[in-house]
Amino acid sequence: DQLDSFPKSKWGIPEPPEEILSVDQNAIMECIDLILLPGVAFDAKCNRLGHGKGYYDSFLSRLEAVKASRHLPMASTVGMSLREQLIAHHIIPMEEHDKVLDLVVTADQVYDSQERI
Repeated sequence: DQLDSFPKSKWGIPEPPEEILSVDQNAIMECIDLILLPGVAFDAKCNRLGHGKGYYDSFLSRLEAVKASRHLPMASTVGMSLREQLIAHHIIPMEEHDKVLDLVVTADQVYDSQERI
């Protein structure tokens, strides 16, 4: 019920109001080690096509800045995908702000962006 009472962000995601967040958000971000990301489509090179609103790219940029400022390693990023969401890598439009994920996981395969094929 509490989640339903949260105001929605510009991306339509319920988020706690500022007054509930009494702790430093950067302190919270320091503790994040793993991020599971949804997507519309993925490829074997771990590129991700989202819904085009930039929520996750923005969050990952903020997280990366906090981690770097504290000399901490970046959190691992894992795309959760159905096999049917995998497409040829040259089809996903990647822009400068888009982040390549560390891994993309399907029910029967794990794709690693660090593998040299």
